[in-house]
Amino acid sequence: MKVILLGNPENRRLQMMQEALHSFGLNYQTIAWIDFLSTPQLFDAILEDHDVIKIDSFGENFDVFKALLKWGLKAIKKESYHQISELEIENLKNDKGKIQFSRQAYLGLKKALEWIENSVKQKKNIRFINTPQAILQMFDKKASHQILSNNSIPKTRFLGTVKNYDDLSQLMTEQNTHQVFIKLVHGSSSSGVMAYRRSKSREVLKTSVEIDTNSELYNSLKIRTYRDTEKIRLIVDQLAKENLLVEKWEPKATFDNKVFDLRLVVINQKVEHVVMRCSNSPMTNLHLGNERGNLKALKEFIGIEKWEEVKQTAIQAVSSFEGAMIAGVDLMLQSNNHKVKIIEVNAFGDLVPRIVNPQGRTTYEEQAFVIKSIFDEVLT
Repeated sequence: MKVILLGNPENRRLQMMQEALHSFGLNYQTIAWIDFLSTPQLFDAILEDHDVIKIDSFGENFDVFKALLKWGLKAIKKESYHQISELEIENLKNDKGKIQFSRQAYLGLKKALEWIENSVKQKKNIRFINTPQAILQMFDKKASHQILSNNSIPKTRFLGTVKNYDDLSQLMTEQNTHQVFIKLVHGSSSSGVMAYRRSKSREVLKTSVEIDTNSELYNSLKIRTYRDTEKIRLIVDQLAKENLLVEKWEPKATFDNKVFDLRLVVINQKVEHVVMRCSNSPMTNLHLGNERGNLKALKEFIGIEKWEEVKQTAIQAVSSFEGAMIAGVDLMLQSNNHKVKIIEVNAFGDLVPRIVNPQGRTTYEEQAFVIKSIFDEVLT
């Protein structure tokens, strides 16, 4: 009986989880994503009855990304999205920050997680921190919208998917809206996220996407503003090849003269950790140079009843994904009326450094605490 960690050993996410498990005296075994993707039988060989499995993020490792592209080869050939052949994958260079092949990588992830699901069927009483199915649903923003809607969870409004800039213009006309958020269906960490506003005379797109001299698109740490129609068309057309969805841009509430939203980490049906993210731009991700807000002051401002609504909405959102024990919930309060709305639910949303819960535990220590409880139940 042990914990199986699937992740990238060089990543601080996995390292902090290992440290947390060690501090609770829990037996664990780590499998690197790259090793699993090259020899998946390794997973079968170590899996035992009563194991707990935590599947961690595959991101920030280019070799893992390439391996996922190979796993997604067969499935992507049936689709019209941007794709790359096996020979091209072999020759693909690590062009840091370049936005490419997110749909094919997702299909590779889907196939890899299906392997794990099949392996688990051969054993008894295996538990997942997040099941493969829950991870795949949360990593698909379109599917997430549908699941949240089916469970009557208040959220930002999904308008549709688009194939190009002209398709986007038509959709906005049909929906009678002049401002939207545009996102990669399988994007993360604000990759490819765009805030777009138009009128009869002009249009403005704010995004961390950068256009290089060869008209290739890259993620950057700076929010850029584009007003030139041809550049906006270029960005939308290229990203649409990866699968784009459109949401209504609903203004976030402000506090201390900055817009804000919240990242709430839900673990075992409790909100354990919260980060308030404040920005002068529509994108609040902290890695884009934004700052943490004064959560205590915000709670006093909105009151106990509204804060309880925030927490319960986050818990209900995660509960909508069957098999999800932990997720990072991005949640907004709407400008003026403070209506609570879910923005996204993130399968790998537990990286919130320097934050502890009321028991003094980090997100990883809290997960280790829950796992210890699971093991204690088995032993008794």
